[in-house]
Amino acid sequence: MKTREKIKSTAIEMFNGKGASNVSTVILSEKMDISPGNLYYYFENKEHIIRCIWEEDMLPENSKIFSSGPSAESAEGIPEFLIGISHYFIRYRFFYLELFTVLKNDPIMCKNYMKHIKKIRSQLLKIFESWEARGIMDEIPETQKHYLADDLLYAGFSSVKMSSVINEKTDPKVLVRNSVMHMYFVLTGFLTEPSKQKLNTLLEEKGFNFSGSGF
Repeated sequence: MKTREKIKSTAIEMFNGKGASNVSTVILSEKMDISPGNLYYYFENKEHIIRCIWEEDMLPENSKIFSSGPSAESAEGIPEFLIGISHYFIRYRFFYLELFTVLKNDPIMCKNYMKHIKKIRSQLLKIFESWEARGIMDEIPETQKHYLADDLLYAGFSSVKMSSVINEKTDPKVLVRNSVMHMYFVLTGFLTEPSKQKLNTLLEEKGFNFSGSGF
């Protein structure tokens, strides 16, 4: 692995473990056994590292999840869709654990993130419209769909955030389960009864049970 990529991967690991606010470029360079000057050759500062992780790693992975829209538009594809989103939130949980700080410290990052959120909301709205057309979801007003799109994402990464805060060393499998189930229960009030029963069965087949508790 080239030095630049290794810096990013080490940063993700350390940010996830200790929190981005608690990992300076000096600490990061010590972990890698390189000089701070070597790190600054590739990145201007910590904010630049995070922005590059966002642009070069997070965005491409995020696009892959939502480019699988056709499969997510069927009831059979919903579990994998929710699982994929959950794995993404967990893989980059440092970003969502300190989202406000990350965006406040980097105006460029903040501007790019807001554009991205609008794009994701638009993609979710298209998925919801497909669910309505297929009888998976009851028809709801357009305004309600916007709030549902936001709430679905909030439920996913907020559960990861709370689990990480309450249980410092939570098993990733538990984090995935919590994230998927929180998003699922946000959706259940809008799904048709046959689709809800089918989704319950599909999730249970993948090892998700409905007897546990959140966080």
